[in-house]
Amino acid sequence: MADDKLMEELKKLREESISWYKDWEFAGEEVWIPGRECSVRCRIYHPELPVRNRVPVFFDIHGGGWAVHQCEADQPFCLKTAARLGIMVVSVDYRLAPEYQYPAPTWDVFDVILHFYQNAERYGIDPLKMGIGGHSAGGQIAVSVALYAKEHKAFPLCCMILDYPGVGGTSLEDAVRKQGELTEYQKEFIKMSDIFRRCNFVPEEYAEDYHCYPLKASKEQLKGLPPAVITACENDLLRFQNIDFAKLLMEAGVETTFRLFEGVIHGFTADLYYTPEAEEGHQMMIDGLKKYLL
Repeated sequence: MADDKLMEELKKLREESISWYKDWEFAGEEVWIPGRECSVRCRIYHPELPVRNRVPVFFDIHGGGWAVHQCEADQPFCLKTAARLGIMVVSVDYRLAPEYQYPAPTWDVFDVILHFYQNAERYGIDPLKMGIGGHSAGGQIAVSVALYAKEHKAFPLCCMILDYPGVGGTSLEDAVRKQGELTEYQKEFIKMSDIFRRCNFVPEEYAEDYHCYPLKASKEQLKGLPPAVITACENDLLRFQNIDFAKLLMEAGVETTFRLFEGVIHGFTADLYYTPEAEEGHQMMIDGLKKYLL
């Protein structure tokens, strides 16, 4: 159980994390989807001009160190994706640490996708044109879900959109050694990451589980995953694991598109959604969805 000091820090961080979108007029349709342990809140973004009668669907998973943010944080990207492609976007508000540890977020997202897949006619979606993606911690959840879906033959996924994903765990020691001199942003990122580390998202029994840490997976375990589109940020300590994971996927035979965005920080497509750099990142991901879903 998390201590009082951590929960006080986390409460402040959660309040700060939603400060830039809490007063937005939220679009889309709020729904609650039944899951194995609880109902999962989601927001559905419907296209104004559907590409066809049974539309493809993209499941978006927000970031936040598995401990902060809500699904509404990704609204600019979700609205843009639905509008430009004429597809449905479902943003999943999974349970957060430390109140809920792994694999709770994975099962939340997995169950949401399974529900839509089994009720495709009701939602007007094409069950053979589904994609999954996430930002930062959401990228880890996306790969975890894709691995379980592949192994259990639960539902087909056409692609994974992995936006600076946290696929190698919460330890940044190796990244710090590789980086050398840290930027001011990276120093702040380490402080924030320490709060996330103390949330103990991963129980000890999952410490070596590749479903939780996809970078620990073998090529054989990754083989058969859907094509991946991966972004990384130059001013981000996670870029090393992003590069390593892209290489690992390619070696496993997974079709992979990768780009290192120069001069940007972690979270640039979400927190800084209004910048030209974010638009460039958004368009890369949208182009990937267009390629694999349309």
